[in-house]
Amino acid sequence: MTAPGDFSSGAVLTAADMNALPGAVMGYNRNASPPNLTTSEQTLATVTFTAVAGRLYLLAGNALCFGFNAAGVFIMRLKEGSDRYGEFIGSAANTTQDVIGGTVSGFFTGSGSTTIDLVGLVAEGASSATTGTNTNADPYLIVVDVGPS
Repeated sequence: MTAPGDFSSGAVLTAADMNALPGAVMGYNRNASPPNLTTSEQTLATVTFTAVAGRLYLLAGNALCFGFNAAGVFIMRLKEGSDRYGEFIGSAANTTQDVIGGTVSGFFTGSGSTTIDLVGLVAEGASSATTGTNTNADPYLIVVDVGPS
């Protein structure tokens, strides 16, 4: 067996075959008390996990933003330190727009203890907005091992 789907009767499943399979959820965080957004990056959710060299990790975050003080944009990023792995930008045409929501995703390879942050901010005229408020709107971040890189 060398790839999922080519295992046949009588074949031997090896350690290398097992290591080539996708892993699991490495971490998940739903932040029930997210900060209000400003023009500086605010951490919406964080996942810390141990990355294994040679593996590929899918990063996915989601957040809703509302209550803009002026027309502007909602920016959401996936980061490890100053490195960016994904970005979402949504526009609020005015202060009466109900919600801007988005999902941002990216891939990460590395090794050792790793902290991924989902951060958010507002810009382009807006200087404040709100995120979260209930379990259906709270920001979340998930990291999944999808297999060898």
